[in-house]
Amino acid sequence: MSSGDDPASERQESHITETQVRRQRTIRPRRPTSLLGWLLLLLIALLFYLLLSYVLVPWWYRPLPTDIPPATPNSNTRRTT
Repeated sequence: MSSGDDPASERQESHITETQVRRQRTIRPRRPTSLLGWLLLLLIALLFYLLLSYVLVPWWYRPLPTDIPPATPNSNTRRTT
């Protein structure tokens, strides 16, 4: 039986955390090195801009529903004078 204070298990736990840290470092984005990479980055930025300007901004500033405006008088309504 192994106890909870086993140094081998502590090393294994620290090795897992080092692997996780190493994996997190590799996920971070890097600058593209090729022309195709720069064009892809530009395309993503353009799509993000279009999403913001044509979808999210009009949705955010759209008018809210209000009360029904009063009806304008027409020839069918009675006049009280």
